[in-house]
Amino acid sequence: MPAAFDDLWIGQVASIGAGVISQEDLEA
Repeated sequence: MPAAFDDLWIGQVASIGAGVISQEDLEA
């Protein structure tokens, strides 16, 4: 797997994870 693709994937996963955490904070 190319390193650039791996970095992009990790960035997207981190963004999705941050979005989920933000939604949970708003609902709490």
